[in-house]
This record gives sequence, structure tokens and C-alpha cells, in this order.
Amino acid sequence: MPSVKGLRERFRDGESVICAEGYMWELERRGFVRAGVFTPEVVLDYPERVISLHEEYVHAGSDVVEAYTYYGHREKLKVIGRECELETLNLNSLKMARDVANKHGKLMAGNLSNTTTFKPNDPEAAEIARQAFKEQVEWAVKGGADYMIAETFNDLGEAIIALEVIKKYGKGMPAVITLAVYCPDRTTDDVPVPEALRRLEELGADCVGLNCARGPETMLPLLKEARKVCKGPLIRNLVLGNGKKDRAQTRSLAEEKMKMDAEDNLTKSSSNECLGETPRAIVSKKRRWRWVGHVCRRSQELLIRRWAHHRWRVVEDRSRPTEVKISCNCLQRASGD
Repeated sequence: MPSVKGLRERFRDGESVICAEGYMWELERRGFVRAGVFTPEVVLDYPERVISLHEEYVHAGSDVVEAYTYYGHREKLKVIGRECELETLNLNSLKMARDVANKHGKLMAGNLSNTTTFKPNDPEAAEIARQAFKEQVEWAVKGGADYMIAETFNDLGEAIIALEVIKKYGKGMPAVITLAVYCPDRTTDDVPVPEALRRLEELGADCVGLNCARGPETMLPLLKEARKVCKGPLIRNLVLGNGKKDRAQTRSLAEEKMKMDAEDNLTKSSSNECLGETPRAIVSKKRRWRWVGHVCRRSQELLIRRWAHHRWRVVEDRSRPTEVKISCNCLQRASGD
């Protein structure tokens, strides 16, 4: 097959890159990922579903096929008792993504996520994260990834560890690093967001930015500040929707807000789609090259759960499937999953 233009070369030539993702939320919505633990065993149990979603995103306009290994690290697989299948899960996921990318002439990205066990100023927790990232990066190299995405870090310290591991064990692969920052405008280890992104860039990240956690009105101003101190590409992965509107209304909201990104002039950019993106949303993104954000109908409730550390039960009203009722202190779905 002909060679595919690399990520660094695209950035060098002033191109923008769309990487469709959100596999966890979309496959959870379809019933193949368990809410709560959100581990990616669907890769092992229903691989055809993952391949199908890769194909959908490619046909919707994604420039990249991303391996679904979010939360596919040792600490999360321990939770579900499938740690022994960790390597198989990662290599299978990478192969599926590589095959689809080769078929369509796309880039393929490996993926690292926050570990959920990292603690600032805790050497033991830092070493656990480092080892988890190391084996996933080594598998990504073996699986032929073109670059690595490391995402959803609340702590700058954990993001730096991920970047260091990619630089050391990634055989020269580009590194895309994103933070997930809620409120205030600082990481949980108390570093202002623009400063955190600047430090990641100076440490060798090829592209930095923010993912999830915020909508356009709170994320884009932060990225404007980051643009003042960062020289390279910025990624903005926005959350859209308040969880109270149906999908048609959410798309209308997207139309109203899309102008913000075009007006912000965040040049040299990359964009990832996350948090329940549908192929239709990616199509819209590809046509406009602005932004598409959160179309998951449970966005607000999930953000509240993240903030308040509560566990919520999602009970769907089957007579009106676009509405959701929420009750607290239960992780089971109404269907009994």
C-alpha cells in the first residue's frame, strides 16, 4: 500500500487532523461496554463491534483510526479479573485498528489513558503508572502505531510520566498529550492550564491540549491563553450538551456554537472527537472543520458524577428513549447489567 503522510509532516505543512474517537461511550451506548468500570473487554468479546465502529468513523471522515485501549491497562483489568488477558487485549485492539487504517490509507494511533490510581507526591503510585504506560507503549510499537495519544489527565505529573514513557519506549513516535481540567483552571497538582501545556510541549509533546471536562465557552478561552505560550499544534476536544435535550436539539446547539471555534483562530490544530461521538457528528465535523462536541444524552449527569464522586443509576424510559431519569448510589443499569 502507498505510504501515509505522517502526523508531524501534516502539522509541518499546516494541515489539520481529525481523529474520531469516543469508543468507550459509543460502545457503552450500544450495550457492549459496562457503565461504571468502562473497561474495553469488548475488544476480546465482541471484536466485530469494534471493527465496525472503526469503519463507521473512517467513512464519516476521520483521518486517524485509534486503537481502543482506553482503560486497557493493568490496574483497570485487575478490577474485572482479566489482567491475564491484558497483552492479548492490547495487541488485538492495535491489530484491528492497523488493519482498518491500512485498508483506507489512514493513520493509526495507540492510546494511553489516566490510570485512576495516580496520586501526586506518591512515588509508588507514579511507578505503577510508569510501568502501566511502558507496557502499553511497547505493545503499540509492536502493533505498528503511527503515533500515541495520551489523554484525560487531571494531574500534570501523570501526563509528564506518560510523555516520558512515550519518548523513551515509543521508538520516535509522535506524542499527543491532553489534560482534562474541570474547575478551577488548574490541574489537580495546582498548575495553571496554559503553563501545564507549555511544559508538556517543552518536554517534547508534538501536540498538546484539552479533552472532555469542558464545553466551548470554558475550554476555548483556556486554549486562547495556551496559544500565547505554546508554539505547536493545539488539540481541543470539547464537551457539548447539558444532558437535558434530545439529540436533535443537541445538534442544533452544536450549530449555534460551532462559530466559536472558527472565530478563535487556534491555528496549527488537531481535533479529537470523544464522549459518545456518533458517525453522523463526525461527518458534520469533516464538512465544516470547526468542532463537534458531546452528543451523549447523559453528559451533565456524568460530569456531576465525576465532580461529586457519586455513583448514579441511569434508568431509561423506554417509551421516550431520549429522556433519562437519574437515581443515586447504584451502579447497575435498569436492565440489570
